[in-house]
Amino acid sequence: MPRPLAMYVAAGIATGTVLSYGYKLLLRLWAAAEREEEEERHQRQAQQERRQRRWQAQRERAEEERQQLQVDQEIRQRRWQAKRERAEELAARTCSVCEREFGTLHAKAQHDASQNHKGRVQQLQQEQQRREAKAAREQHRLVAEVARQKREQLVRDLQGSRLDPPFPDCQGHWVWLGDLDRHQNSFAFFECTCRRTWSTAHGNSRYRQGCQGCDVQSLPKFMWVNTATHRRRQHDNIDEDDGPHDSDRCEACQRGDCSSQKPNPQ
Repeated sequence: MPRPLAMYVAAGIATGTVLSYGYKLLLRLWAAAEREEEEERHQRQAQQERRQRRWQAQRERAEEERQQLQVDQEIRQRRWQAKRERAEELAARTCSVCEREFGTLHAKAQHDASQNHKGRVQQLQQEQQRREAKAAREQHRLVAEVARQKREQLVRDLQGSRLDPPFPDCQGHWVWLGDLDRHQNSFAFFECTCRRTWSTAHGNSRYRQGCQGCDVQSLPKFMWVNTATHRRRQHDNIDEDDGPHDSDRCEACQRGDCSSQKPNPQ
């Protein structure tokens, strides 16, 4: 065989060998890829089956829990129903008036028809009527007391508004003794049980003064409350009635707490 031809033949044989090896390698790679793809497919299928089984198990557990809750609710309902029936039966066999419990409903019916029970019911009804009447009288008394207090307040306000000030241009107002919020020394207006009235510049809400007509001691009826600052009148021994202060009938003087005995601030 000529040398060039032999070289071509050898090159062809080598090329065929290479192509055959490459084709075989390609087939092996293709088969490996198919195996990997098949394994991945099997794995995905297995994972899906596991998820399906877990979801199915969760659904079964949820269904079991729902059924158990339903059973528990039915049990509680039956227990509550039985308890209510027992309570109703006990209430039907119990006399609330006499506070007695009977063994049967027949015994309870006989007790209700007895004269003792009827008398007890009538007695309780009468007591209830008396309590209601007493409450109504008390309510009426309270309403009348409030109305009386309002009328007395109106009368006091009217009397206080009719009194003249202790001296001209004196800024303030007369206040009923019971309406004072604190004790004070000020001008005072007195009214005795004998209807004699007088006023004094040395009044004290805590001390009494005697009536010059009947010598009955009484507290001031009205006290003067200033709304502006005033100096006291210069003659402490002169009352608002322009007469000397009656120290013998003044309780504050006898206790040494009268403003007539204190120095006059200038």
